[in-house]
Amino acid sequence: MTQDKTHTRKPWFFGLLIFVVLAVSLLISRQLMTSAPVAQRKPPERVARLVAASPVTASSERVQIVAHGTVEAAQRSVLAARVSAEVVHIDDAFVPGNRVAAGTPLLKLDQADYALALAEAEASLATARASLAQEQGNQAVARADAAILDLEVSDDERRLMLREPQLNSAQASVKLAEAAVQRARLNLQRTTVVAPFDGVVLSRAVSVGSQVSASGSSLGELAAAAPYWVVLRVPTTALRWIEWPDQSGQGGSQVELMDAADRDSPRWSGRVIQLLDALESEGRRAGVLVEISEPQAGTRPLLLGTYVQARIDGRELVDALRLDNTWVHDDQVWVVVDGRLQARELEVAYRGSDHMLVTAGLQAGEQIVTSVPSGFIDGMRVRIQGQAGDTSPAPRRSAAQPASEPQR
Repeated sequence: MTQDKTHTRKPWFFGLLIFVVLAVSLLISRQLMTSAPVAQRKPPERVARLVAASPVTASSERVQIVAHGTVEAAQRSVLAARVSAEVVHIDDAFVPGNRVAAGTPLLKLDQADYALALAEAEASLATARASLAQEQGNQAVARADAAILDLEVSDDERRLMLREPQLNSAQASVKLAEAAVQRARLNLQRTTVVAPFDGVVLSRAVSVGSQVSASGSSLGELAAAAPYWVVLRVPTTALRWIEWPDQSGQGGSQVELMDAADRDSPRWSGRVIQLLDALESEGRRAGVLVEISEPQAGTRPLLLGTYVQARIDGRELVDALRLDNTWVHDDQVWVVVDGRLQARELEVAYRGSDHMLVTAGLQAGEQIVTSVPSGFIDGMRVRIQGQAGDTSPAPRRSAAQPASEPQR
């Protein structure tokens, strides 16, 4: 009986012991967890944005207007025959592309008919002069007879007695014959075609044996060797910066020209001489006429038809700031003042193809941000690349920069 009671009490004892051990372990673990040190999270360090910047300087800047145009001759002449005949000789100088001086014989026409016409005219003149001399003798006899007779006659009758009508007719015949001689001589001279001015032969339309007529047969085309002209198309807003010639034709903005298709092209000098009185129909741009007085200057001559790029030197702006177009966005730039960004609105006096001239909104010496503005906010803290021992790589200028949290 006693042994049965002892075996019954042992399971309860071991269960109670296990429960006590677990409870004590739980209390110890809880105490350890509540009394352990807590790690403090440190806020991330904020770094100022890195930007590229450059100080701006004020100077007297001359407005430069870039435009394009095609070279053409100031004078072009289509050579035409003034008499009808056969081409019997063409001078070696009458070749397309060749330069000829004024008065250079270019071709000759058959002179036979015109030489005969001149001989006939000279013979007629001799006959008319002989008739005049005979009539002058007759008039002398008539004057002597009238003096002997001493008749009372009217003025008209006296003129008839003195053979004045016959004398006037003989004198008119001489003048008519002299004019015929001059015309025949002129036609004979016109059988030789000469260059009317110093020029370049553009084309030749005849050859030996060609029949030409005085009704306007074209013999070829000649362009004046100088000056050349270029019509430059510019926006109407640029006209106020161009200097125009005075009433005497003096002055005008200077122009530098180069072949637009050749990077190593020589430069030619020109001068603005006229504003064309009509805008182009499509682009609505104004035409500025430029004269090139010495197209043969430089390492090679300027050729007709060359498409040129021109730079017009316009009026001068005093104390202007020259900014690259990539630095300005909607007439606004970013400047760095005391390590923070500031947005500035600009007053742009002139806009070029790659730069602009600013007269208000910036002060000389201020640091203008030249990197791409991405995520910029007025007042953002920044640091300038290269200042105060900064060794960070320069920010990109061509790709957009990722936006970062503004630093206040």
